[in-house]
Amino acid sequence: MTEFIFIRHGTADYSNSVRLGLKGHGHDLAALTDGGVKEIEALTQNEILKTAEIIVVSPYTRTMQTATIINKELALDMIVDIDLREWEPDQTYQYGSGEYLGIAKEFDANKGIWPPGTTQKWETIASVKERASAALNKYDKYKCVIVVAHRILIRAITGKNLGCGEYTIFKMPKTRT
Repeated sequence: MTEFIFIRHGTADYSNSVRLGLKGHGHDLAALTDGGVKEIEALTQNEILKTAEIIVVSPYTRTMQTATIINKELALDMIVDIDLREWEPDQTYQYGSGEYLGIAKEFDANKGIWPPGTTQKWETIASVKERASAALNKYDKYKCVIVVAHRILIRAITGKNLGCGEYTIFKMPKTRT
């Protein structure tokens, strides 16, 4: 069984995304706050991380910065995996920074499932889980993998709702023989 240490990125600062009026993935260019950096620096002292063989990371700025801070301590190979990106709040990528929270609240209120008889722009929790599970299966040759990702993706796989800079361990059976 592969053990995955899921780490949610540190606290991010979205003020530049809002100030610049960035849409879609432009919103995801947000870097960590100073406090977010400190959250992750403290996390790097956790002995559980030292069992990892590789770091796999979502391609967003806040996760890449988080993984880089962790990797300064661990010096592991690091792979960016696009399929570990966060849930898509608008699959047309036209949402504005200010719209994200409203879409996320709708997603949470519906437990990630489209209301009956509707089609939404946002990605369902089942879709996130399917995409992320397929991505994680690529790393089943390792005993322990750090995955730096996002709240909804981590929840889709583990069922846990992590705060920024928190981690959880999830064991996934190997899929290859």
